[in-house]
Amino acid sequence: DSAKNAILPIIASTIMCDDECVIKDIPMYGVLGNHYGWTLYEKYGIEEIHEKVVEVNGVRIAGFHGSFCYKNSDAPLYSDMESYVIARDMKPADILISHDSPKHFHGKDDYAHSGLEGITYYCKKNKVPLNIHGHHHNHRIGVLKNGTRAMCCYGVEVVNIVSDEEIW
Repeated sequence: DSAKNAILPIIASTIMCDDECVIKDIPMYGVLGNHYGWTLYEKYGIEEIHEKVVEVNGVRIAGFHGSFCYKNSDAPLYSDMESYVIARDMKPADILISHDSPKHFHGKDDYAHSGLEGITYYCKKNKVPLNIHGHHHNHRIGVLKNGTRAMCCYGVEVVNIVSDEEIW
């Protein structure tokens, strides 16, 4: 299987990079959060994958940046309806990298941390095995009602998939 022994170098969510923490000489993919701009990502050669699907060693990875619109900002912030429209038009993938979580995944009802309906919809519609997200500044792994494993990352996460059984 093409995904066997795949190493998926993924930068999920908002990260702070310096010369010590950036992985060199492998492709890196990212989604913009609600605080930082692409200047930092461009500096380190991180490819923006919002509304795109990239394939790494046979594994399709989609990106969805931003979070729920809870303030006025130049950062990508969406209403649930706007996030749904984006998700509706995205191509299917095996892994979804998103800044925000699926709606109510963390059990928080405040606007800033309630998640996005579009992310929930995308995972359900496409039967996505794994959603890696950030925004909540903690580590949490859980399973959505449709079976998608959701993994909240804080800081930098390197996901090493050694066989296709780990995501399917």
